[in-house]
Amino acid sequence: MRAVIGRQFSLWHHRDHVRNILHQLSCSCQKLDQRALEQNPEAVAPWIRTSLPKIKKRATEATLVIPR
Repeated sequence: MRAVIGRQFSLWHHRDHVRNILHQLSCSCQKLDQRALEQNPEAVAPWIRTSLPKIKKRATEATLVIPR
């Protein structure tokens, strides 16, 4: 996240400060370790076809403003 913010906004924060900023924005920097063992591929497929495109569209339309 630190690198993304730095490249996008030319603002380079300390990694601990980035965590604080994300927390203030009600976000968190999380990384998925692995796929859930109980995942049902038949149940996931319709979600990928219907919900995921809507989420991606909203994400590209959203604008994130980080105050200086």
